[in-house]
Amino acid sequence: MIKTPSVAPLTFKVKGNDYSVSRITIGNLMKIEIAKAELAGGKYGQILANKTTWSEYTLDNIDMFAHLYVFFPSLITDLKVDSWEDLDPFDLKELKDQYRDQFTPWFSTFVELLRKPIVADVPDK
Repeated sequence: MIKTPSVAPLTFKVKGNDYSVSRITIGNLMKIEIAKAELAGGKYGQILANKTTWSEYTLDNIDMFAHLYVFFPSLITDLKVDSWEDLDPFDLKELKDQYRDQFTPWFSTFVELLRKPIVADVPDK
């Protein structure tokens, strides 16, 4: 039997609302990459190649928006905007701070677990 590693559930708190996620699926990971491409207008690679301060800022935002869209789809409605592009810069800064402090460590734990080999659970004899 293979013992599957797991990540503790996350409650993401922003602007007085709580959003929960208990697990990450392959579908989530695929949707994140699709969302990145959509948010970048199909030009994610071109933005990445620019290597300017603003292109890095833009990609950071795209990456964050993609993760938040996939894991917390009601967040955009709760922020009372029609699109991520409509966010006030100071609301964006607050959101980024919460994302960095709460979501990033949680997701990084998952990524680290994926990098480790899965070991078969051998019963004691």
